[in-house]
Amino acid sequence: WCKGQECTLRIPGICKDNGRNTCGCHLNSNVKGWGNKSPDFLMVIGCKACHDFIDGGWVHTEWTNVEVKAEKLRALKETLIIFSKHGFIKITI
Repeated sequence: WCKGQECTLRIPGICKDNGRNTCGCHLNSNVKGWGNKSPDFLMVIGCKACHDFIDGGWVHTEWTNVEVKAEKLRALKETLIIFSKHGFIKITI
């Protein structure tokens, strides 16, 4: 579903979202491991450039781990709102 959606990562200076090259980008979690991905609710929408960046491409840049984590959290919040609006997830309190 994420393919062709707007990139929610939008990493400044990195993002090359053209509306065609986005995909679901799973964020790291404690269930991630050999052959396992994080659950789909820990996914953001990212263009290839942003996806590569959060998957370790930031290491040789001036970005800090804290800054990258902040961008991931912002993108996750935006993505969860989008998923909720489309009925993919239901949040009850």
